[in-house]
Amino acid sequence: MTELNWDKINVDNSKVHARKDGESGQKQLKFIQLGKKAIGKEYVVRPVKFPVGYYKAVFQTPDNRWHNVVVEMDENGGDSHVRNHELYINHNVPFSAKYAVNVIDREDGELKILEGGVSIFEAFKQYKDMTEKSPGAREGADFKIEVTGKKGKDYYRVNKHANSVLSDEEVAKLKEEGLYDLGKIFKPTPEDKWRPVVAQFDGGDGQASTPASAPEPQTVAASTPSSTFEDSSDDIVDGDEPDFLV
Repeated sequence: MTELNWDKINVDNSKVHARKDGESGQKQLKFIQLGKKAIGKEYVVRPVKFPVGYYKAVFQTPDNRWHNVVVEMDENGGDSHVRNHELYINHNVPFSAKYAVNVIDREDGELKILEGGVSIFEAFKQYKDMTEKSPGAREGADFKIEVTGKKGKDYYRVNKHANSVLSDEEVAKLKEEGLYDLGKIFKPTPEDKWRPVVAQFDGGDGQASTPASAPEPQTVAASTPSSTFEDSSDDIVDGDEPDFLV
């Protein structure tokens, strides 16, 4: 899975639309709940280190079964891998950019996974662009996420809540428990998992059906292994920013 610097959040090319005709330890995963079930909720979260980025497709095959497939972003946060994928080229399956990052939920102090699209992660990128500081560094920021349920870009409202310096106690807890290994949790769907799906298009029109309304699906990819929770303090860090979890 592609770990990204915050400025690689791709706000201009977050979807690869279907083409028009003619074109290590075990621990339960904890997520910040988003989507329809979270309408009306507010969260204050503190990103920790860097996000991973990937493209996800959620689609229905002619046998009326639903599938999700994860494809890795390229090193620049782009969609070149998707555009060369058989599901996109031959079966018109659309993909959306997704991101995930470890966060501290300020309500209970627990480490959780925040997974979402550009509508959520753009605010983190803007913070990085404006301050030249990583929101997930030890001296970073808390962000407030409001789930409004309104259509379009206002479905989620994400704003900086406060500057935030992780305390010695928080850093010690993160070191002891480790971060979620996002690269494993959101790893690309292997070919032996998505290849049988391709066969389901035979006999139909060869095109995938996608949900009419599926804001930020919060399901882990079908290829996800059993819940993994490992120390990922060896992850790549940005430039000269010190790795405070070493």
